[in-house]
Parts: sequence; C-alpha cells; structure tokens
Amino acid sequence: MKFNIEQIQATLEAQKIDQPKIAAVIHELEQVAQEEAEEKEANKLPKLKHEYTIIVNDPEGKITEEFDGWVVTSEESVDKATIISRLRDAAKEQNEAAKRKKNKLTTLGEVFEGIKTKFLKDKKVKVKTKISVRVLTVNGKQF
Repeated sequence: MKFNIEQIQATLEAQKIDQPKIAAVIHELEQVAQEEAEEKEANKLPKLKHEYTIIVNDPEGKITEEFDGWVVTSEESVDKATIISRLRDAAKEQNEAAKRKKNKLTTLGEVFEGIKTKFLKDKKVKVKTKISVRVLTVNGKQF
C-alpha cells in the first residue's frame, strides 16, 4: 500500500504531534522514497532491442524476382539461424496444448496465421505479419 506524503502529514497533525517532529518525519520519508527510486532505477534492466528478419517462402528452392515472405522480430542476442526452429517449437507446443486437434499448425503459412503470442513469448520471437507479404529483389545497381 502506498501513502501520500500529504496524507501522512495530515494524520500526524491530527494526532497533535509537534510541528518540528512532523517536519523531521516527512523529511526522512522523502529521503527514503528518493533512495528507493534511485535503487529501482539502478536495478532496472536495459530495454532489449529487436531486429527485423524476413522469412522467405521459397518452396521450390529457387529465388525468383518476386516472392512471398513473412516478417518477424527477435532480440538482438538471438541467433537468426534458429528462428525457424523456434517457430517450429512454438507451433509444436501450441499443437500439444490445443483442445481441438483439428486446427493443428502443420505448414509454415498456418504457423504464421495461427500461432498465439503466448507460445512465442518465451522463444523471444514476435510475428509481425500474419499473412505473407510480397518481397521484391533488386540487384542494387538499378534505381
């Protein structure tokens, strides 16, 4: 339970405590509050940065001029090569936890459309597009 300094001061005055004692108590409470705020700030974990990664759907194994893909983000510390396995593990967990076994996630498209956030959270991956988006390739020389 948190208390407001003004409430404490009003309560102390209602108890007819001397004004110098009230001022000393209020000053000490403000110092304690400031120390707690500084300690909380010092113990605060740095915000994790996320990077975007595009996962490309290329079932034939060849890249054409246009293709579909999905966008995901992951923490900087996560190895990008493990994102697919992390998605696979999350889909497996969701399939095992499902009450109805009809709606199993079996393909990559189904995973992106139907995966629930709670299964991805501990995998440190966030799906940004549920439906595939068009990805264009360029050679870098033409503009």
